Amino acid sequence: DGLILYVTSGTKCIKIVSEKWENVEALVCNHEEADTRILLHAKHISNYAYEGIVIVAQDTDVRLLAIAFSDDISIPIFQKCVSPTRTIYINLTTVSQNIGYSLSKALLGLHAFTGCDTVSAFAGKGKVSALNILKKHPGWCEIFQMSGEDWIVPDALINRLVEFVCVLYGSEENMKNVNLYRYHLWLAKKGNIESYQLPPCLDCLKKHILRANYQVCIWKKCFEPTPHIPSPVGYGWCKKGEELVIDWMDGLPAPQAVLELLSCSCNKNCKGPDCPCVRNGLKCSDMCRLTNCDNQNVDIDDEELDVCNPNEEDSDETKCTDLPLIYFHKNVTITT
Repeated sequence: DGLILYVTSGTKCIKIVSEKWENVEALVCNHEEADTRILLHAKHISNYAYEGIVIVAQDTDVRLLAIAFSDDISIPIFQKCVSPTRTIYINLTTVSQNIGYSLSKALLGLHAFTGCDTVSAFAGKGKVSALNILKKHPGWCEIFQMSGEDWIVPDALINRLVEFVCVLYGSEENMKNVNLYRYHLWLAKKGNIESYQLPPCLDCLKKHILRANYQVCIWKKCFEPTPHIPSPVGYGWCKKGEELVIDWMDGLPAPQAVLELLSCSCNKNCKGPDCPCVRNGLKCSDMCRLTNCDNQNVDIDDEELDVCNPNEEDSDETKCTDLPLIYFHKNVTITT
């Protein structure tokens, strides 16, 4: 009945029409994620005489990619969203036009920076707060548009993103030193403030910027069938044995003298999220009030003290008929 299927398997893409099939060389790609592969297929489909494209996916990354690159696809893009009570079609091309070119192009950088599947989020600071800053001060859009343009992040971009974090955490002054701003917040609360309520220190924040930039670089290569993607090691990630892990920071979370004087207020045990030492990835010092503390280093000299880094978690938030559909499933993309 004129139905055409594009089925992907590994790097291959096969076009199936009735009882015939053929390899589609233009859609042979090495993308690891279906998110970017969907956009590659959408770009390919836009070269044909269709009135629009429907993407069947509930994924936020796919939605933002489509909004950001809608100008590069010549026909309207819709996202089909299904809930237990209704099915809606969101015209992502119209969304992009309504929010404007500048903000559309800044969304990918902002999304990665404020938390996505591969980048942790800022505790207590969601995407809405960050987005409102861009709407109120459009100049920030240009900063986030620069994200992902190169694997190496320029110092100028790092400095501006550090300044943005200060603004995100409430700085009304021209504050550009995040460590100094952390100190000001601590003083304002007279020390009665949890570490997660403070912006990350410069050491951690630089690693965060590297991870966000790395992810946006991958997204921005969605129209390249076989992009060269370098190893994430050195871009906010590192190898621990054979395992790829997040590289949280280079230095200690606090000067060694401070770490040796830290003590929690636990009465029974130093375990789980109730203990601030455990919650922040620190070993209890000799000043712990508990005589039998399982979180202390045993028989280890000060010089050999193993201080863990904070453990953050990634955070990972019109009816159309007779249009080509792109069905999204993990590691599988089928275009009809």
